[in-house]
Amino acid sequence: MASFITVNSRFCGPPDSANGGYISGRVGAYFDGPAEVTLRIPPPLDLPMEVVRESNDYLRVLWGDILVAEAKPADISLDIPNPPGFEEAKDAVPFYTGFQHHAFPRCFVCGPDRKAGDGLNIFPGRVKDREMVASPWVPDVSLDDGQGFAKREFVWSALDCPGAFAAVDSYGPILLGRFTAELVAPVVIGQPHIVIGWKEGQEGRKLHSGTAVFTAEGKLCGAAKAIWFLPK
Repeated sequence: MASFITVNSRFCGPPDSANGGYISGRVGAYFDGPAEVTLRIPPPLDLPMEVVRESNDYLRVLWGDILVAEAKPADISLDIPNPPGFEEAKDAVPFYTGFQHHAFPRCFVCGPDRKAGDGLNIFPGRVKDREMVASPWVPDVSLDDGQGFAKREFVWSALDCPGAFAAVDSYGPILLGRFTAELVAPVVIGQPHIVIGWKEGQEGRKLHSGTAVFTAEGKLCGAAKAIWFLPK
């Protein structure tokens, strides 16, 4: 079976390609439960990409003859740290390094040039005395799935960029290679949430990070792990 995905330019990461978490969420939705998405090239904007379901356990995303992404069901194993409180997450925002330098200032998730309601305005700064970054997040009504909850791809988006800022001290160009996420509870539109990211390790140019979204009361809504690559 085949279908198509087109990513509107609103949902960019770099100016000419899709936010990695967003496209991963769109692709991961083809599976029930947690999924692993591997990005092979920067996904294009405003162009149809074919989703080819090879089996129940594997699919490919193609732009013409070019392989954009691969996906499969996955198990996710993370030691998720306790989140800071909502006010503590707010206190971390001034330490967001993206305010001083940002490789992609119009990123849908973390771009400081995006107005509230257009981007997610997730600005993960270092939490005092904790090995993590955190940001408050109040999902905008434009993210509604029609039932009062944020659509799956927007929660995957929120789980993306905090991992990059946890993995590196400043947001220079860093490329998302693989993203694995699991959603366990709905994210309610208009309600305060906390997004965190932490570093899981590094092997040369390969960086590992984890992220999670919680309600303001500390209930886990979803978590993800990512592999990032520093450019040569």
